[in-house]
Amino acid sequence: MAESTTTTATPPPKIILYWLNQSRSQRIFWLLEELSLPYKLVSATRNDSKLTPPEAKDIHPLGEYPMISVNGQVLAESGLIVETMIERYGPSLRPEKSDDEEYLRYWYYMHYSEGSFMPPLLVGLILKGIKEASVPFFVKPVLKMIASRVSVLEAQRFSWPRY
Repeated sequence: MAESTTTTATPPPKIILYWLNQSRSQRIFWLLEELSLPYKLVSATRNDSKLTPPEAKDIHPLGEYPMISVNGQVLAESGLIVETMIERYGPSLRPEKSDDEEYLRYWYYMHYSEGSFMPPLLVGLILKGIKEASVPFFVKPVLKMIASRVSVLEAQRFSWPRY
């Protein structure tokens, strides 16, 4: 008599991505697509003052996007979300742990994107807001001049890192 073999497939995780326009949420959206994981998208929109909607704190006490719920566990902070999702559902995206150059480069760019790269991006967003601000016509040229000068200085200070 042949033995019966049954395989129990692990059901896909129940994922809800809490997404906000003009935020780091896009990277989590991309990651879920890259991992081919099914998810429900709950989107929010920044208000006129460009602030995060206050109801974000109902999802997680931090109240900042992106947030993700995986099987009922809510995670915040994009770096944590990326690392957790890769660890759980996409280990092929991570180089094998070692002391070699590839592995160190992986971690360098992971932390670079969350650390050193963020200030120039934020400055850029702030300057864009200044340039597009609704102000009296006689103030607009002064704001544009200041924002343009800061943009040039920031561009001179910032350069892509080489590892």
